[in-house]
Amino acid sequence: MKKGTSPALEVIVATHKMYVMPDDSLYQPLLVGSDFFLGQQKGVTLPKNLILDNTGAHISSKNHNYSELTGLYWLWQNTVKKDTNPDSFYGLVHYRRFVS
Repeated sequence: MKKGTSPALEVIVATHKMYVMPDDSLYQPLLVGSDFFLGQQKGVTLPKNLILDNTGAHISSKNHNYSELTGLYWLWQNTVKKDTNPDSFYGLVHYRRFVS
């Protein structure tokens, strides 16, 4: 790490439903199983900061088998693999279980 710089830190919150997220920019909500959710919940207004796991490289349609691991796959393929900062850190938590 370069002197005077801080590492990038991002924690993805895997959720399969609308849920009150912490008011902290460290946490980024990711709707896992977006393919299924959006097909079932027509007309639902999604929060602006909500990431969908059916964008970019994804396995959203396999959420019924892999649960929040579809979110981990999305994070790996669309964020971690593309990040060139060696000081970046990424985390994954469940929508009801936060690290404090």
